[in-house]
Amino acid sequence: MPRFLISYRREDSAAYAGRLFDRLSDYFGRDNIFIDIDTIKPGQDFVHTISSSVIECDAVIAVIGKRWLTEQDASGSRRLDRPDDLLKVEIATALNRGVTVIPVLVGGAQMPDPADLPPDLARLGRLQALEIDDTSFHHDVHRLIETLTGQPVDERRTHGKAPWLTRLQALVRRRWWMPAGLAAAVMLSYVVMTFGGRSDSENGGAQPPSAGTSPAPIGSTGTSSAAKSPGANVHRPSTARPAARDSSESWVIAAGPAPATRTLPGTGSIERPQPIDFGVTYKAALDEGEAAFLALPAAVSALFMVLDMRPADGTHTNLQGRLSILDADGAMVEPHAITFNEIDYGYRRTRAISFGRTPATVRLKLGNSERRNVYWLTVFNTAQTPFVPLFGQVTPRPLKLGDAATGNIEPGEDLFFAITLKKGTYKVTVDLTNTPRTHTNIQAYLAVMDVFGGHQDHIIGFNEIDYAFRQVGSLSVKSDGAAIIRLQNQHAPATYTMRLIADGESSR
Repeated sequence: MPRFLISYRREDSAAYAGRLFDRLSDYFGRDNIFIDIDTIKPGQDFVHTISSSVIECDAVIAVIGKRWLTEQDASGSRRLDRPDDLLKVEIATALNRGVTVIPVLVGGAQMPDPADLPPDLARLGRLQALEIDDTSFHHDVHRLIETLTGQPVDERRTHGKAPWLTRLQALVRRRWWMPAGLAAAVMLSYVVMTFGGRSDSENGGAQPPSAGTSPAPIGSTGTSSAAKSPGANVHRPSTARPAARDSSESWVIAAGPAPATRTLPGTGSIERPQPIDFGVTYKAALDEGEAAFLALPAAVSALFMVLDMRPADGTHTNLQGRLSILDADGAMVEPHAITFNEIDYGYRRTRAISFGRTPATVRLKLGNSERRNVYWLTVFNTAQTPFVPLFGQVTPRPLKLGDAATGNIEPGEDLFFAITLKKGTYKVTVDLTNTPRTHTNIQAYLAVMDVFGGHQDHIIGFNEIDYAFRQVGSLSVKSDGAAIIRLQNQHAPATYTMRLIADGESSR
């Protein structure tokens, strides 16, 4: 199911945004419509938080009222001109990351002229807008839903409850003594009318997997939740192209040698993509704005992709890149198969995708956004996969529950540990001491990843001015299995001690 973000300014269009949220939630489901992501906790990087939310959505709906362009802050400055204006960051992030933005005009507002917008929002002024009027609200929302899904939609399904049903439900509420069976029948008729007959194509085109043609279902540790199959409806492929969707297959780590690492011989082109093999890690250094077009050796029904990214100069910076899936003609099938927008020294993302019952001929496009970055890409088409070393060379060290891992860690260095955990809650303790002992900033973090090295969840963060510091975090594990612990130091040389214990036990 696609996911959408409603971007609006409270002083300008809160009522319209709330009403629109209700209607879109009725159609797509409340969990797939996001609003008010500007509630950011103290200490969080608001640009990073907004960016992470925006890139997980298929489209941003920019609700524009009469005061949207001119709204001022307490000092009398236009809010859109402030670099920390959350609405501005939302829309600018979507435009820069290639996320679809749909301007929606409400309350008689006019589309702003590009010349009146800040430079990073100028492209918004050139987009085709959709107007929602009070007198034709339901019909206009119906048009918006058709734009979001890219296909015709029965208008009756976008109007909410039918008037006769609303009146009858009110009668049921007043006549509390009416038989429960009649009330149940009324509600059942509402459910059938509202949700009945929704086809698989209206739910994102998903079809049940074909038995025996794809690997078994992927577990909770098998794929990154940060890439949610954006674009399945907004960038809807034609019937001639394979429909990409998140795979429910189980890709598992198998014993065996690590994949061979090769330098990508060339970047290819959309007409002549560079051939690559399954089960081989390809290293590619791409300049700003450069892309590599890759051809797989055979048609596939499912893929598991592992992609690492690091800045070529080794700095702690914003990593921005994207892996897209194309069809045999080079047309876009899934523009956000894997997306990076992380501030780090390096990052890994994984993604499992299925193409249905019939094997499809697909290509890949690896696009680099800013500065020169290095990528390591490994693509599998079989369920049994060896562990892919991080950044082409790092294999996690084994660690047992309760044992202490100690040593030295340099600025910019990552340490990875492989550990097997059972379902339950764990306490994580990390001590960092500056070496030599100077009173300086201790900056580091500890994160937990799945068995493939993807789906990174931060557990502990250091940002303290001190000689030494201890942080304690809590880790909840939902099922038995292996995991990877990542400890990264960012500022000064330090010694570390790290230990995981079951919750309630002594840390010794």
